[in-house]
Amino acid sequence: MNDLGHVHGLDSTGGRIFAATHQGVWALDAAQLNDGFASEKTARVGDGTQDTMGFTVARSGVMFASGHPDPANNAHQDPANLGLIESTDAARTWSTVSLAGQTDFHDITTATTGDAQVRVYGYDAARQIVRISDDSGRNWHDGATVALRKLSVNQNAPDTVLATTQTGVQISRDAGATFAPLPGTPALFLLSPIDSTAGSFVGVDTDKKIWTSVDDAATWTPKGTFQSLPGSLATVKGSSKLWILGTDSRGIVATPDDGITWTVLVGGTP
Repeated sequence: MNDLGHVHGLDSTGGRIFAATHQGVWALDAAQLNDGFASEKTARVGDGTQDTMGFTVARSGVMFASGHPDPANNAHQDPANLGLIESTDAARTWSTVSLAGQTDFHDITTATTGDAQVRVYGYDAARQIVRISDDSGRNWHDGATVALRKLSVNQNAPDTVLATTQTGVQISRDAGATFAPLPGTPALFLLSPIDSTAGSFVGVDTDKKIWTSVDDAATWTPKGTFQSLPGSLATVKGSSKLWILGTDSRGIVATPDDGITWTVLVGGTP
């Protein structure tokens, strides 16, 4: 997608929107949304060009990611699997947290537990297992074995985790230890929590249709559609609106009204 390359994930912090790509993490010029987002040049942040796979921003603003180093830009001789890395300065620099050389998390999501600790859920794609850390990624234990595409955690109930799979959405109510099918749910391809509203999620099904839930995924309401099946999905809060972000055949796109109208933030092939 222009110079960005393939986008693995989208998230925001401090009024800025970020895209995790094969070529590092990029800040996006989102001022055209006219909703309080920063005006800046769309550009890679810092000198990190790692293939950023799993990517998320915790409520504290700390970024967590995983993936692989860029073979052409690996001055520190980082191992092929980066494990969990973090940035406390909005992607300008990254440091290793744990599991270097061991794990490539294809998806990462976080929640704040009752004791104000950051819980990190990571999907170890090589082992097809959900791993859980209750101390910001320093120490880990294994959860359920499940072949999944996307993890999504209810920020207001950190033990509740949703996963999209080829056989439908599954739910864990025991912090990732076990998962079970969630009957009556659309065939969702991607999921993202809506952090500003308790128990709310947005999803996209295999027919590009957007769905929303406000009751911990018990029921879903159909909304608009993406132009093509998105490769990534996120929600971000502007000054006055909640935006759904994704990547489809137009590029990185945003909608404030569940897919009725769209703005292209970065054009090109995702």
